Amino acid sequence: MTQTAQQVLDTVGYSGFVRALYNRTGDLSKDFTHAVLGLVTESHEYLTATDRVNAVEEVGDLTFYREALEQVLNDLSPINHAEADKAYGEIMDELSKQTSTVNLTEMHTEWLDLAKRWVGYGKAPTMPTSLLIAEATAMLTVTIPVGLLEDEDTGKVIITNVEKLLKRYNGMQFDSDRAVNRDIPAERKVLEASAG
Repeated sequence: MTQTAQQVLDTVGYSGFVRALYNRTGDLSKDFTHAVLGLVTESHEYLTATDRVNAVEEVGDLTFYREALEQVLNDLSPINHAEADKAYGEIMDELSKQTSTVNLTEMHTEWLDLAKRWVGYGKAPTMPTSLLIAEATAMLTVTIPVGLLEDEDTGKVIITNVEKLLKRYNGMQFDSDRAVNRDIPAERKVLEASAG
């Protein structure tokens, strides 16, 4: 029996859903790099979304990779969520004082450099994991300008993302073939029904 997104979230929560589907390799540097690449590429896909349904899909994917990144970083060193929330507030306050537009490319480049250093040189990030999570959350916040999805409920975005991924993987089991060979029309129908 196929579960609905709400049943999955009620059973394992969003964190458990991501844990089940995120393709962990056992190598934290590779898992970190995968999550960073996900954040960067999904940011671009959001910024070039063709319509609102596509935008909801990409924000859902961004949310998925941000959660995956948190899980990888928590495996590196436990995250102090109170410190992360405080640091996030400070980062967002600082960004709001900037007179120029926040350069998303600069933020992406910093994260790609962290990934390169870890996977290529064996140098894990040295800043506290709570600060890394705060920066990743700020990057996600900056990526999503208020205009396109200003009225979108975060819960609806997550449910839509879960529905799409349940359709893709026929449940909560990652499959590399299904990750590459997708039934885009079927997924679009799910997105339109859930996000429409």
